[in-house]
Amino acid sequence: NDYEDKQEEVFQPGPPPTATSTTVRNAANARIFGVEIEASALITEQFQVDAAFGYMNAEYEDFPGLISSSQYVSTPPQPANTLIAADLSPLRLRRTPEFTGSLQPTYTQPLPFGTLVLTGSARYTDVQYAEIFNNFRGKIRSNVIVDASVSLEFGGPEQDSLRLTLFGKNLSDERFFTSFTNSLVDFSTVSPPRTWGLELQARF
Repeated sequence: NDYEDKQEEVFQPGPPPTATSTTVRNAANARIFGVEIEASALITEQFQVDAAFGYMNAEYEDFPGLISSSQYVSTPPQPANTLIAADLSPLRLRRTPEFTGSLQPTYTQPLPFGTLVLTGSARYTDVQYAEIFNNFRGKIRSNVIVDASVSLEFGGPEQDSLRLTLFGKNLSDERFFTSFTNSLVDFSTVSPPRTWGLELQARF
């Protein structure tokens, strides 16, 4: 993917009485390329394993902008709220983990009255940033999320009109920031905790 005039949040002189403001402008050129590989293996008639691997390289090719002296150290030092011209192209694009991967085994067992399905999954996401200026507080650490479920399909002529599922999400109870907004008051959200649930689906 090649982006020209990509919209990003940039600093600019603010209207009085503010010294600076942040706005969204067509400010950068960027290129994203990568590869994703998916594979499925049928180990037995009942046991299947699905796997995926992804690599992504995301870079700004051109990103001229202004930075505030109150947030970054300048040489020589500048007065507070001074905007300094800078090349922002070395920054990493937001939400662009370099590596991702997943592994999902599934076991299916036919029963006299339906089908039992056991599923597990592990998903890996590499380090990424939630904030445009790569603030360390907006750095989302690498994580592995493990889910599992047990489903029973039954009912109807094909014994699949009803599906009862017991599931668990984020079984290792991983906790990490998933977003970050840098302003006068910083805002963040946290990943959902370990969750259990029971779900009933009906097909008509």
